[in-house]
Amino acid sequence: MNVYCLVFTKDGEKLITGDVQGQIEIREKVGYRVLAQLESVPHPSLMCMAVGRNDTQLALAQLRGEIEPWDIETGTKTSEIKVGVCLIS
Repeated sequence: MNVYCLVFTKDGEKLITGDVQGQIEIREKVGYRVLAQLESVPHPSLMCMAVGRNDTQLALAQLRGEIEPWDIETGTKTSEIKVGVCLIS
């Protein structure tokens, strides 16, 4: 796994990583054992990740102008929000 971006949950108990193939892994803090895997859009589309205040939601921001909210506990994408295209010069 070539990690492209990562974020810890607010409680510090889980580490969430995203790789260049679009694989999102939710890992435990101690030992980094994989608890769940999510399939998102492959890099370079994945730009960044953020965890919600209550540690139950994960937002993935895509270069193609979409935000994907995910439920961390169930590992399911809850919706898709189109916000426009991100241009990088």
